[in-house]
Amino acid sequence: MNKRTLIGFNTLIIIGLLFFLKYGIQNWRSSTPYDYDKFWVVGQAISSMKIDDIYSRSDSIKIRREFQKRAEDSDSNLLKSVVKSRKNLVPTGTPFFYSVFYLFSFGSYDFDYENYRLVSLFLYIGSIVTLCLIFKFPIWSLALVIIFFTQTFWPFHTDFEFGNVGQIQVGGLTLFLLCQKMEGHFYHFIGGLVIGLLVLFKPTLIFCILLLSVFWLLEGRVKKLIIEFAGIGIALAIGIILPILMFGQACRWHAWYATLPSVLYTKFYLTGGFLGKLLNLKSVSLYGLFGAVLLCITSLYLFWVRVVQKKTTNREILFSERKLDCWIDEYSVVMLGIGIYFLSGPVVHSHYFVLTVPWPLLLLRPRCLSSFSHYFRGFYWMVFLACIFIAVHPIFKKLNLTNYPNHSLWSFGGIWILYGFTLLEYYKRKIGQF
Repeated sequence: MNKRTLIGFNTLIIIGLLFFLKYGIQNWRSSTPYDYDKFWVVGQAISSMKIDDIYSRSDSIKIRREFQKRAEDSDSNLLKSVVKSRKNLVPTGTPFFYSVFYLFSFGSYDFDYENYRLVSLFLYIGSIVTLCLIFKFPIWSLALVIIFFTQTFWPFHTDFEFGNVGQIQVGGLTLFLLCQKMEGHFYHFIGGLVIGLLVLFKPTLIFCILLLSVFWLLEGRVKKLIIEFAGIGIALAIGIILPILMFGQACRWHAWYATLPSVLYTKFYLTGGFLGKLLNLKSVSLYGLFGAVLLCITSLYLFWVRVVQKKTTNREILFSERKLDCWIDEYSVVMLGIGIYFLSGPVVHSHYFVLTVPWPLLLLRPRCLSSFSHYFRGFYWMVFLACIFIAVHPIFKKLNLTNYPNHSLWSFGGIWILYGFTLLEYYKRKIGQF
């Protein structure tokens, strides 16, 4: 294909993709965004009602009844639909989570939801495009990637249907990964700030921080570790001060921590985790133990690879490639941290799997080395299979391969495949086999 034909073909692909995204902007909305409603109501309630503790049962009931009355008197059909079908209101988000939502709310439910939906979609699509461009995916494949992770990706549909924050988390995670690609103390500090705020927003990325700390220590990058943790420290200060400034004593961290087990660590929610589906496990302490074991095993693996790397002599790459390779290594470690949470988290909802989107982009990125032509053919197929396991849960249900409504062991099977092949690729990259 000559250059002019290629340009014309890519132009048609881009035009088609824009029409597809226009279709998505019009149709990727929810008629009953239950989760967004909970996020929005909390801030509005604290600012307009006398609330002592947002996490207490008595105040939760009071808020639900008050907003049922307000919904009846409002002009928002969306708010009426959500409130009419909602049986209870149980706040589970962190104080920082609710303060961020209230900070960007204007008091009009329909207007706020539309802004939230569009911002979420922009961050999600923007993250996919950014990572694909950095990894130099062809234009035609970029179109396929976006279509796959929207139109056919079940976690994405559950995320916008419930109005949850998975797309926003993907955007924040991508920003953190870009900070790891950049060199300099400023970018390291911003990276720490971003990952710290993400964990305070929703603690699903906590293992990323722990595993990255191990990685940086093994690589001798102590200065970077210190600067990143300086950013995390500032994030912690923001996460503590902002809810106090906005909500006073009505939304406190210790109240959230005290009430979380009784709300989330129930038989219903614990069946969403990997161990819950595999073993019908109901013990939160065993989930924590499994997470600690996975973290230790992965850390020991990183240490072993580091030892093997020092003994090898076939790792001859240019300085610029070393910098790129280091960023890819950190990217891999972040994905492994996400995998540890998915496999050991006591509470895993279907929309959480949106966080896995950057993972296959890492593993499926185009390579220019000849060894990939014979070695990675099976590798690519297995990664694609993992994506299918995560993406098409409704098909498994229609085929009677699972009884679970939103995600199943098939979904976690995809996580295990991604986890195992990330370890394999990390090893081969570090010892210079490709």
